[in-house]
Amino acid sequence: MGKTYFVAALRTVAAIALLPSLTACPGTLDNIEQFLGDGGALPDAGTPDSGVDPCDYVVADILSSPQSCASAVCHDADTPSNQLNLAAPDIIGRLRDQTPVDPDCSDELLIDSANPENSLLFTILTDPPPCTVSTMPLIPPPLANEDIACILTWIRNGLGTETGTVTMPNPQRIFIEAEDATIRSPFATVTDAAASGGTYVTQDAFAGMPPNQDPDDMTVGLLTFEFNLQAGGQTQIWTRVRGATIDNNSFWARVDGGNWIRFNDFTTGEATFTWDRLHDSDNIDGNNDPIPVEPTLAAGTHTIEFAFREIDAQIDRVLVSQDLMFTPTE
Repeated sequence: MGKTYFVAALRTVAAIALLPSLTACPGTLDNIEQFLGDGGALPDAGTPDSGVDPCDYVVADILSSPQSCASAVCHDADTPSNQLNLAAPDIIGRLRDQTPVDPDCSDELLIDSANPENSLLFTILTDPPPCTVSTMPLIPPPLANEDIACILTWIRNGLGTETGTVTMPNPQRIFIEAEDATIRSPFATVTDAAASGGTYVTQDAFAGMPPNQDPDDMTVGLLTFEFNLQAGGQTQIWTRVRGATIDNNSFWARVDGGNWIRFNDFTTGEATFTWDRLHDSDNIDGNNDPIPVEPTLAAGTHTIEFAFREIDAQIDRVLVSQDLMFTPTE
């Protein structure tokens, strides 16, 4: 928390500004303050560090989106669309009082230091935009009016600093060892040098319980991880797991006591543990791949539970991450 991001991070504000479409009720924002809540406090903002604007938490969540206009197809450093580079550092410094190359917008400033609310990186999000055919961003998900208002607040904050920086909370990454979770028998710990911390958790026998049965119908081995989020937002769940064969590579799983999902077919046949995103094997996409579980969670305490499904399925570690661009390797 409280880490200072150079407004290179604003590349995704502009990435936002030029990314998904506001098809869901794009706002005119005639009265911006009405969207900022009481004193700027936003729900699920957690307990911000001293001096951190609550809107920074909202923008931090938006910035962690895997979609970014600083990508190769939009506004990267190598071939930026409309020569608008959103991938290089110091976005505010570089775009401050600069006009866009698009001739239709030549009367606009990308970031208007005198009147931040006239900055094209903000006004292009509103409906109707000042000089373009389409309101930005063009790719879903849409931005809510309160999020757009927070982007303007963030730009104002950035212009208020000499270096073009803004204080942002660091997206959380929470690693939890399986042996540190609450373990219910017949799950048990096993010592193994290949495991993180030297220990993993598994169930090596049926113990009178049939495999693949819904855990609500029996008392099975249960592993409960508890964690606390400082701010709400979209959350990824990674598991460091191992299974010898297709008969040893699944658990039941659920978040916050919700419905059980079948977390099946994680990597098999490996001598070492591998990271696998928690996914629902009964919910597949158009490529017949299971869809990852990415719940949007509020600030506060949450749980992830894993229940027995197949013998010798092994779990070593869990990562709860709001850094959606991060892939664990160790």
